[in-house]
Amino acid sequence: MSGLPGRILRFALSGGTAALTTLFVLYLLHGLLSAPYLAASAIGFLAGVSINFLLQRRVVFLRTGRAGVRREAATFLVVNLIALVLNTALLYIFVEFLHLYYLAAQVLVQVIIAAGSFLVYGFIFRAPENPQRSV
Repeated sequence: MSGLPGRILRFALSGGTAALTTLFVLYLLHGLLSAPYLAASAIGFLAGVSINFLLQRRVVFLRTGRAGVRREAATFLVVNLIALVLNTALLYIFVEFLHLYYLAAQVLVQVIIAAGSFLVYGFIFRAPENPQRSV
């Protein structure tokens, strides 16, 4: 599937893979090893982001090769550090004040963050205007 519908489907599949990675690490660290849930969520988020960068770049936005990868990685990192702060704050609010189960709260937080990610990632992984001059 190509075009915008294909890109949205690929975004959902790769984002889902990253989200499942985050949830798996969160459950492993907090649910099984009793680590604090906010720390476990942050570690899971970082694991998911690592997978997400590769999948978003290559599978969703079909960017291959090394052209522009430094700029993309730096921008992706900044965006996801902001998302990590948002993830942690919302998770805390949902668990401590709304009394949601930590895994349900994490899923809800991931949906909220994903809502804006597609547009932001489209900007990050856009093809350079002049491919000959990309880094």
